[in-house]
Amino acid sequence: MLSASHGDTMVNMRRVTHQTISEELSNTVLLPCLFTLRSTGTGAGVGARANRGHEPPRIKWTKVWGQRGSDGLQKEQSVLVAKDNVVKGRVTLPGYHANRYNASLALRGLRSSDSGLYRCEVVAGINDEQDTVPLEATFADGYDNCDAGWLSDQSVRYPIQSPRPGCYGDREDSPGVRNYGVRSPEELFDVYCFAKQLQGDVFHSALPDKLNLATASTHCHTLGAQLATAGQLYLAWQAGLDQCDPGWLADGSVRYPINVPRRNCGSGEPGVRTVYGNPRMFM
Repeated sequence: MLSASHGDTMVNMRRVTHQTISEELSNTVLLPCLFTLRSTGTGAGVGARANRGHEPPRIKWTKVWGQRGSDGLQKEQSVLVAKDNVVKGRVTLPGYHANRYNASLALRGLRSSDSGLYRCEVVAGINDEQDTVPLEATFADGYDNCDAGWLSDQSVRYPIQSPRPGCYGDREDSPGVRNYGVRSPEELFDVYCFAKQLQGDVFHSALPDKLNLATASTHCHTLGAQLATAGQLYLAWQAGLDQCDPGWLADGSVRYPINVPRRNCGSGEPGVRTVYGNPRMFM
């Protein structure tokens, strides 16, 4: 905490840095910011009036990034500026109505691009407080796919759990979602679709002779089914499907779902294992 005297007025400034907050993609995350300063003298009068609601604190949330420039400052992107209760797109101040000194920010529909360092600044009269909150948007379902695809925000990305040559993208050898950024709608990529529930059942079918992609598709049709997509396999895995046998999917990839890790079935973590090949391979 810093205090500075200007004549007969005491100015209080407080800086708080929170621990990193991790939350899964598409969820709602709460970034804490509680204004705690109470000044004395003239400042106390201002603070008291603000607490009674006559003079609401000024709240500013920004996202900061990059190296500090010659002026010692980082780049900033405004997230929210308010002096009263507010809802702005995906962000709200859920505790502000009950407590004017609760500037905690709720961010819904979390995206990977939301990861970063956030700064909350609360100004009440001559008092100033800044809270810094690192946010990490994570994916916890084990999805790993080295194919860039469209998302609803017109960005192109792909999720990597196990970094490998050809799949490093913009995160080098760290797990995470690779980001191509916002692209022209005329460009050609795969697409990532979303479904809350699986329609139908995903099942494994084995034959004495291995199948290539074409004969695998034909075999599924003879059973009154079709090749599962990668998304359908992940939904089935989330529902408990466990099969230590690689099989073809509709996109030409070969994968298998593991809920109970064991020897000879990939790594020691649950997830969907991927075997990279091509349609000329027999499985």
